[in-house]
Amino acid sequence: MKQAQKALLAGSSEGGFTLLELMASMTILLIMVGFLGVAFNTASVAWRQGEHDVDRTQAARSTVDLIARDLSQALVSANVQFYGNTNSLAFVAPVNDDPNAADLSKVAYVLNWNDPSLPAAQQNLPPFRLLRLLTTTTNAAWDVYLHPGNWPTTAEFTSIVCDTVMNFTLTYYYTNGTITTASPLTSFWNSTPNPNMWVDPVLGTLVPNAGDGMMTNMPPAFINIHLEVVDSRTATLLRTLPNASAAYINLTNRAVRAYDAYVKIPQR
Repeated sequence: MKQAQKALLAGSSEGGFTLLELMASMTILLIMVGFLGVAFNTASVAWRQGEHDVDRTQAARSTVDLIARDLSQALVSANVQFYGNTNSLAFVAPVNDDPNAADLSKVAYVLNWNDPSLPAAQQNLPPFRLLRLLTTTTNAAWDVYLHPGNWPTTAEFTSIVCDTVMNFTLTYYYTNGTITTASPLTSFWNSTPNPNMWVDPVLGTLVPNAGDGMMTNMPPAFINIHLEVVDSRTATLLRTLPNASAAYINLTNRAVRAYDAYVKIPQR
């Protein structure tokens, strides 16, 4: 009987865990949990980064596709002008979708630099809103023939194409492939032989240079669209930060992505 009890006690003590073994097991478990936490955090960061990349890419692609679609139908003549600046352009194209009206519309793309919906300290600072101004021939704001210099002071419809724009730069090319320049850092197009035809209400004189012989009554051969955007969350955050702050600069350095596209314009 005593020998059986001793054997049972001996077996129990041999099957248990010592304090050292428990501490070692807990240490290994904590290390494994730590590795899992790091892996989860890395995956979470990658997921958020992927969402931001998709947001930026979709915004840039839809913006460039819309501008390219409109430009590919641009019409230019002695009475229908094509105006282009480094940051804006205006032209006439058959892009009206209303089946009960003429398809011609005047179209303008303009950066909304001085956004009145923002506090004064944040105006004229990126991110900007890129606006599409459209007017059909049946609207009173259609002034292509009578007052061409009013573009785009009056417009029938104003829509926001992209509201996360950090930079929107247009470069115009002649048919021989050379760049049109108003200065070393700017490009323009004016299909009329007269200067100061298009006066923008925000930027002032938009096309201060007279078009030369290669521009007269002609659109550019093709345009390079350079677009820099951030994702929508970053744009919202940037609008709350002072432009010169370290946080603003650091965020823009990490979040801005650039996209370029060349749009060929038919020479009709």
